[in-house]
Amino acid sequence: MDEKFLSLPLEIQVALGSGYLAYALAYLGIKDHHKPIDTAFRTVAFGLCATSVLALLPATYGVWRIAAAILASLIGGALWRYWIADGVQWLIRKGDLSWSDETPSAWSKITLHNSRTYVSQISIQLDDDSWLFCDDTRKFAQAPYGPCVLGPNGDVAIYATHKCRPGEDFVEDADVHDLHHGDKLTYVPANKIRRVSLRMLKGAKPSAAGVEASPAVEAAVP
Repeated sequence: MDEKFLSLPLEIQVALGSGYLAYALAYLGIKDHHKPIDTAFRTVAFGLCATSVLALLPATYGVWRIAAAILASLIGGALWRYWIADGVQWLIRKGDLSWSDETPSAWSKITLHNSRTYVSQISIQLDDDSWLFCDDTRKFAQAPYGPCVLGPNGDVAIYATHKCRPGEDFVEDADVHDLHHGDKLTYVPANKIRRVSLRMLKGAKPSAAGVEASPAVEAAVP
């Protein structure tokens, strides 16, 4: 750690430290494309929440004053992630200022930046024209790494309930769930994937009710 940071006044250290924690929370899993200047200014912006609390509370509050400042920044980060960011984007679109956002790819938008729509089915076409299919991801919601893993570089890990060789019908994999050994997770590297199809449910988290077993929405893979 830079000694210059440790030599700063405590209030500035708290503001910057809590600002970075809030930034990490607000952009958890979706900050890989950020440049150092993006990280720096977002940290300062979230740190303003802590600075405001430190300015309002007297120094006699001691450690509770510091804790309140950190909590304020974290709340600011959570509010930005779940409500404010979408609201700002909606206003920008309504005002015809811009119809784009800063997501680096369509894959990133519908996977890493998605916290509103739930994936219920996944179909993967491999480079040899074979398919892997999970007929209901909700069956594996409590499984390790469940219900699936959609990697930032396009790789995917799913519980493949059905498989299909080129020119053949889908065949159920009866071995995907084992009461003794657990569930079988299949990892597919991005360079082996030709296409990914997702069936998605909007709104509240769905129940475990079954849905029609066929791929619906195609997703672009980087």
